[in-house]
Amino acid sequence: SVPGCRGGSFMWHVNTDQGNYAIKQLSPAIDLANDSVVKKYELSETIANRFMQNGIHAASAIEQSGKHLFIFDNVGYLVYPWIDAHVLKRNQVSETHALMIAEVIAKLHIIKLDVPEMGQPRVDIHTNESIAAAIEKTLKLECASGKALKENQKTILDINDSYQAVIPFLLENTIVSHGDIDQLNV
Repeated sequence: SVPGCRGGSFMWHVNTDQGNYAIKQLSPAIDLANDSVVKKYELSETIANRFMQNGIHAASAIEQSGKHLFIFDNVGYLVYPWIDAHVLKRNQVSETHALMIAEVIAKLHIIKLDVPEMGQPRVDIHTNESIAAAIEKTLKLECASGKALKENQKTILDINDSYQAVIPFLLENTIVSHGDIDQLNV
């Protein structure tokens, strides 16, 4: 089939005598010489496979010789079983669709998937001083939101204090979920 392009990646529908497949060619802008980038793709597909093993409807790239991502001439490819589906346009997503998505996300959270390969999750921490400086910068640069940020600075800093106080609790119970609920990923 003719490839489709989205986000710099190409997708082909390939029919073979062994089945139908979707081949995703990653964007050439992705640095596949960077081992951590390759590891993230592999981990993402491993997680998708584990979700499938736990009854979550997901698509995971086919694994061959312990790998999901295949690199030829510095270009990455993922091969998936073909799924007959169509992407709804943004104005076609109804409340029923949103509830279906919420149900899947709830299932992702309920199964409490253990992924030791992920390591410790990253937590963004910003000091109150750095936040206050950023707010001052918005005023200096005359950003549209600068005045509202300054007016609400105390509340913002209180929220940051509360967030930092719960970080140890958040790290106790990490939940693996999906970070990109784009139309094509649903």
